[in-house]
Amino acid sequence: MGSVLLGAPRCVRAPRRAEMPGATRPMPAPAPLRNNVMRLLESRHVPHRLVHIPTEDKLGATELAERAGLSPHQVYKTLVVLRAGKGRPVLAVIPGDLELNLKLVRTALEDSGLRMATQAEAERVTGSKVGAISPLALMNRGFEIVLASQALDEAEVFVSAGERGASVALAPRDLVSLTGARVVESITRPIQPLRPSEGHSPRGISDRGAGPDTKR
Repeated sequence: MGSVLLGAPRCVRAPRRAEMPGATRPMPAPAPLRNNVMRLLESRHVPHRLVHIPTEDKLGATELAERAGLSPHQVYKTLVVLRAGKGRPVLAVIPGDLELNLKLVRTALEDSGLRMATQAEAERVTGSKVGAISPLALMNRGFEIVLASQALDEAEVFVSAGERGASVALAPRDLVSLTGARVVESITRPIQPLRPSEGHSPRGISDRGAGPDTKR
């Protein structure tokens, strides 16, 4: 009868990384985004590509650009501008690394009563959370849409896909064709630092955040 060596070593399967103490299981890939914006682009056969960073937080345009490896000048934010009385509200779509010059917008639209919306007003009139306001989701919904002319210098621009952390790239002329946006020159300026006396930014609420580009 053969002998048995007590305490002899035996082969043991090395633990997988996820089984090691403190190891984190790989995060599953996010599900494809399916909403009205994506369905619109697909139904119209518009070439596009999506950048989606699932989050409930408000990402600024420049922050989203940094995290996605994009140029902040191509990631556009949508600012909500209100008219006096019951006039049509305006969606101003501008590069994320610039801010809206309201004085020039008033001149371009020949309306001296224009003012920036507060966050509460922007969410009320659009029905979207700040950080998810999209010209593609709001077309044919009673808004006048204006697009900064810098967009036409780009092969593609990113605009909100209608959810926080989601932006979709498409050719600027396709954006104009879909939304009926009016291309307007000279309505932006470099981002100016807020003065302490200004409190809440008067520069408006965008799909990327308040004012110039605070964290959405």
